[in-house]
Amino acid sequence: MFLRFFLYLVFFVFVMAIIISFILFVVSPFSFHKLNTSQNSTFCTHLGTGAKADIDTGTIQHPPFLLKASVQSSQMDLLAHFSQTLSEAKIPFWAVNTTLLAIITFGNLLPWDDSISIALEDDYFREFCGLRSKLENRGQALLLAGKHGYRYCMNNIPRFPFIDISLMKRNNHEVSICTPTDEIRECSFQDSFTRRREVFSIHNVFPLKSMTLGTLLISVPNNPIECLETRFGKNWKTLPTWSNWNFIQNANSRGLMQRLWSFH
Repeated sequence: MFLRFFLYLVFFVFVMAIIISFILFVVSPFSFHKLNTSQNSTFCTHLGTGAKADIDTGTIQHPPFLLKASVQSSQMDLLAHFSQTLSEAKIPFWAVNTTLLAIITFGNLLPWDDSISIALEDDYFREFCGLRSKLENRGQALLLAGKHGYRYCMNNIPRFPFIDISLMKRNNHEVSICTPTDEIRECSFQDSFTRRREVFSIHNVFPLKSMTLGTLLISVPNNPIECLETRFGKNWKTLPTWSNWNFIQNANSRGLMQRLWSFH
């Protein structure tokens, strides 16, 4: 009797493992393809100069998995609609974090980066929220509120692809991330001390200027190099933009398992 129960249990676990693996494969934005480090200058082209982007393959121990082609296309479509909607409403926004890094380094989204990061000023908050109906185009995307800002994401189970939207506010001579917000959604800077890498000089951010990201013109800080050094440190040019962990493909964004458990 015990042996039969044990065999049934093993069979059940085996079947569940197959089902879970299939679900993970379907919802994962990543393909089974990794960055080809044997030909390190072929994966991405800098659109501004036409030159191939180089990576020091000698420092790569575990190349990142690349996003599925359909996901990369959806990312650009989502960003294009977002950019057009905010531009028509005259609400400025700019690239931050790894998206800014990608623009400056490659002129395109990194093919393994599973998020797009932008910032907009808190003063435009009400106008921005008024665009919800236009942003949620034909029910294909959702605008969701969070503690540290907003997420503009696809209307699917893993909420992917998505754009991380940070609210920033001019505070004296600085532009600081507005987090957390209080119960009536007033901006505070309680986390600014612990998140100094997200506090920038006003003169380094404004006035914004435009640069090419793929086929789009996207605003970036006035002095993007200084902003990248503030965010990532002096070694931002050689900093890996992915994690070697299997379930965390990008060190600066949510990993696969986190996305699967965060359906809200």
